[in-house]
Amino acid sequence: MTMIATRAQQVAAMADARARDAFALVALDGMGGSGKSSGRGAAYRRYDWETGTLAPDEIHTVPRSGIAVEGVYTARPELADHYDLLVFVDTPREEAMRRLRARGHGPIGWESRWRLAEEQYVATTRPRERAHLVVAGD
Repeated sequence: MTMIATRAQQVAAMADARARDAFALVALDGMGGSGKSSGRGAAYRRYDWETGTLAPDEIHTVPRSGIAVEGVYTARPELADHYDLLVFVDTPREEAMRRLRARGHGPIGWESRWRLAEEQYVATTRPRERAHLVVAGD
């Protein structure tokens, strides 16, 4: 628990340092299952794994106090200039896969297709190397 709090505090401190008018837009990128999810401000629609679409009429909101955009592909080069801080969560592949399987994500074949797409994204756009901060997600 201490390690997670320390990482979260590290990200929060760096976001505060880069904030403009007490607001920072933060990209939290990393492979699926790496440990990116956090409970800070945003509005989002849940992805429905059964239908393969965003859940209609299901918007979840969290109070604004700086915003973290979390998910694979969030630090894409064409979006990077819009963020105040790019964070990459680096987790061993085996641990990330264990977490994904424990969540029961996706229909048959999802794991191989999704993981290949993620690996292509990381290899071609190199978000880890472009990040302002890299934290361990293990």
